[in-house]
Amino acid sequence: MKVYIARHGQTTANQLSYHGFKNDDLTELGIKQAKELKEKIRNIDYDIVICSPLIRAIHTCKIINIKEKETIIDNRLEERNAGNLSGKSRKKENREEYWNYYTS
Repeated sequence: MKVYIARHGQTTANQLSYHGFKNDDLTELGIKQAKELKEKIRNIDYDIVICSPLIRAIHTCKIINIKEKETIIDNRLEERNAGNLSGKSRKKENREEYWNYYTS
């Protein structure tokens, strides 16, 4: 069995270097990146796609799932919620607070 892992394309949070929100979607560059990935993986034979429930991941998945295989949305793939750091600059972040899993 082979497992292929892909990350979502660029989001506004990635572009502007802030902690993202759950509903962040792809930028135009993110869509372009997903389309480029689709071409790179065009000849890979796969049976199923498992995707995070986040909008950016689902959008990327819809673009790259060229064979339109079954997609399972799995909440366990959702990245960590940045809590009260959401929307704040990553350049000024308190790294200890970010890695505190009990931050609210």
